[in-house]
Amino acid sequence: MTRSRLHQGYWILYDVASSGYVLLITAVAFPLYFKIHVTGNAAWSEALWGLLLASSSIAAGLISPVIGAAADRTRGRLRYLALATAVCSGATITLAAPVASLFFTSLVFCLSYIAYLVAASLYDALMKTIAPVGSTAGLSALGWGLGYIGGLLCYGMSSAFLHAGVSGSAAAIFSLTFVVVGIYYALLGGVAILGLRSVASTATTHATGSLWSSSFRQVLSTARLWRRGGTLPRMIIGVHLATGAVSTVALFTPIMLASSFGLSVSDVALLSAIFSLLSIPTTLLAGWLARRIDPLRLLFSLLPVWVLLITLLVKGHGWWAGLAVSLCLGLALGPTNAMARSLVAQLIIETEAAEMFGFAALVNRLTSAMGPLLFGLISSATGIHWPAVLLAAAVLITGFAIIPRTIEAEPRRPVF
Repeated sequence: MTRSRLHQGYWILYDVASSGYVLLITAVAFPLYFKIHVTGNAAWSEALWGLLLASSSIAAGLISPVIGAAADRTRGRLRYLALATAVCSGATITLAAPVASLFFTSLVFCLSYIAYLVAASLYDALMKTIAPVGSTAGLSALGWGLGYIGGLLCYGMSSAFLHAGVSGSAAAIFSLTFVVVGIYYALLGGVAILGLRSVASTATTHATGSLWSSSFRQVLSTARLWRRGGTLPRMIIGVHLATGAVSTVALFTPIMLASSFGLSVSDVALLSAIFSLLSIPTTLLAGWLARRIDPLRLLFSLLPVWVLLITLLVKGHGWWAGLAVSLCLGLALGPTNAMARSLVAQLIIETEAAEMFGFAALVNRLTSAMGPLLFGLISSATGIHWPAVLLAAAVLITGFAIIPRTIEAEPRRPVF
């Protein structure tokens, strides 16, 4: 196996490691634990959950470009990635502690989620370094598709805890899921980072001032250039409006399945596992197709599936409708995110990868922040979910409308 192939394998391994956090902490186990156990199933619980997701997303989005610019300058992407991974893993394990207060549990979750989001942008930036020319779509899909295995492995290792239930004394057993996720992420993520130590990247240099002040100036300069428009800003804004909308829907789907579709916690966990299992072949297939057809065309071909999913969430009820929702998510979520990540990667240059993916994270986090916040507020205020689902659909359509239909290379930006 060549060194390049080995690096790609370690990069994919990190996706496998982090996917356990995505499935069980942000999508299934912790949202239900937070709603039922931490808040006591309060009427305002969904609004608070949306606020936590929103505030964490905004915080991560604001700091990601600056951290990315600093990482580009010092060849420190792996160092910052390791730190973010350690913080996320430690905070996730801490979530299993007995609930001392609503504030403390909320704070620990926010810390873990911010660290995860920062790590995600740094991890994405490494793709530009290790992917052969013209193969970003295939590698992105391979990482995203095989990454779902991590979620399924964590689900399998945690299944006994998940089936204990969230009510009463069983919540202490249920919370051991968070220990499993934290340790799993730390171990596999650590192995992946160690395996990537020899990845070569070109560091930029800064002329004057400290690392962080010059990185901040670089980010401000990039933001000013973006005001003039261009393919890269349109692509980043368009794809991340779209992925932010679908991520919002995915984050609240477990809660909707439990409250609107009338499904049990174990039913929701099972449907989430089905979604993850289906996402593996569909995302890998998307990567295979992206080597043969335009990734933009492939991305737009997924839009009808999202329209069907929105319709099911508005009209559906019961197990079979929930299964249909799970199948739609499995068909579209992984390929949509994988193609979006690869389209951004095609437009940036390697020496600016962490900063540019930081900007992509900023746009995504702002969208992902407003989505859960508005979604939670609307559903908590009205007691129904369909108005919030339709709002997410409007954002999704807007994102697809902004995405440029052709890809043009972006000029190199000045370095401060």
